[in-house]
Amino acid sequence: MSSQGMNNGLTSLSQFAGLSADEFKVADNVSDQLYTSYYTNSLTSTNTTGNDFWMNIYSSYLFIVNSSIEGLTDNALVSEAVRNQLLGECFFLRAFSYFYLVNLYGDVPLVLSSDYKKNSNIGRSPKAKVYDQIVTDLKNAETLLNTNYVDNSKVTSTSKRVVPNKAAAKALLSRVYLYGKDWGNAENKASEVIEDKGLYDTVPVHAVFLVDSKEVIWQIQSVSDIYTNAAEAYLFKLPPTGPDPYSYRVYLSENINQYISYDDKRRSWVDSVMVGSLVYYFPVKYKNNESFSPVTEYSVVMRLAELYLIRSEARTHLNKTIEALSDLNVIRQRAGVASIQSGSQDQILNKILQERRSELFTEWGHRWLDLKRTGKATAILQPVKGASWTINDELYPIPQADININLGLRGQQNPGY
Repeated sequence: MSSQGMNNGLTSLSQFAGLSADEFKVADNVSDQLYTSYYTNSLTSTNTTGNDFWMNIYSSYLFIVNSSIEGLTDNALVSEAVRNQLLGECFFLRAFSYFYLVNLYGDVPLVLSSDYKKNSNIGRSPKAKVYDQIVTDLKNAETLLNTNYVDNSKVTSTSKRVVPNKAAAKALLSRVYLYGKDWGNAENKASEVIEDKGLYDTVPVHAVFLVDSKEVIWQIQSVSDIYTNAAEAYLFKLPPTGPDPYSYRVYLSENINQYISYDDKRRSWVDSVMVGSLVYYFPVKYKNNESFSPVTEYSVVMRLAELYLIRSEARTHLNKTIEALSDLNVIRQRAGVASIQSGSQDQILNKILQERRSELFTEWGHRWLDLKRTGKATAILQPVKGASWTINDELYPIPQADININLGLRGQQNPGY
């Protein structure tokens, strides 16, 4: 399985998790249940629109990854260098897949082989056990992957950053440690990437999402027959007529004006169209939305700014206030907004959460996951979503179709579904 395969399903997390949170709204003239069920947090276990990520990950990604690990292990027909890189990619992608599974669904089946008979009776494993496996896979990936980026030969260095390398494993490890409140390891792994100035550095706002951007840790190349640049450029841009029920169904919540001011350089990541008296906002982090135009952008999955914010958060919990603010201000200064000089631990943590919102909006579900991991989902989303919101909405339902065919999942649906 190549990392490019992630482009087929998981990039839609940027849209649907954004709908589950407070980033996107659905146009009034859209009745498509695929969108309204995420926006109103009304997914059901029998509504196939809610099964996208579970089915994609288990049926496609994990089956291929596990099969590849089995086929590559002790395979003397493949050179050691190629085998190590491929195995490293597999361990990385398995960890990446389980990171999203456990954060979208909670306890999930921990499937580590391609044996369908064995897999058809696996129940849910506790989140802690899944996270242990994620850490193990990422440590294996870090050991096996190349330091430099390589092309499809798996041995030749390239400037393109579409094949995971050691830094990608370290970056995801840093995120996983943060989610697990392992502040020391989160700080250390983030530092290992941040301090590699030969490969990584922040770049001006307008250059963040370009191919080969030095801020990029891992990005995905489009494999679409329709578009050649980042999928998000086509997914999010609204036509002059505004949202429509067929192609452009979502737009940014107007609260975008509350957290990205007009003097913030990241305002260039937001555009708008006026239809009558209504203004619709949409993200334009990716600028190139012309079909078959020269490739200038790939979908960015992980980038350096997130690691500065991870390290800032970890250091705040470790009472390293000066260092935490220094990291936070790297991102604020790049955006052209005032540095933060002081604050209590709670104040700084709130500032970091706000900065993550401004920096990472509409990217890979960060806002949705941040609200849940910090325990703020209900307080922030209930006023937005209304009285129908309950804490059960923090997890997506397990597809009933999978429960029906997997005896190990019987009676193990998430609460509220």
